[in-house]
Amino acid sequence: VVYFHGGGWVMGGIDPVDSPLRALANRSGAVICSLGYRLAPETPFPGPLEDVLAAMSWLGDRAPSLGADHERIVVYFHGDSAGGNL
Repeated sequence: VVYFHGGGWVMGGIDPVDSPLRALANRSGAVICSLGYRLAPETPFPGPLEDVLAAMSWLGDRAPSLGADHERIVVYFHGDSAGGNL
C-alpha cells in the first residue's frame, strides 16, 4: 500500500498518519509506505507529482529489501485531499 498525505498541496505530512498506518500494517501483514512530497508554494506543480514518480521508482527497486514479495506485489495507492489526486 502506498499512501500519500493530504493538505491541499500546501501543508500536511506523514506524521499524523503514522500510527493508524502502522496498525493497519500489523493487522494486515501488508507493506505500507507513507510518502511525503514537496509542498507549494515553494514547489509548484508538477513538483509533487515528480516526487511521487521518483518515490515509486525507488520503492520498486527496493521492494525485496522492504519485505515485499516481488512475485506478489500489488500496488494500491491511497491518499486524501491532494494525496488522493497524486
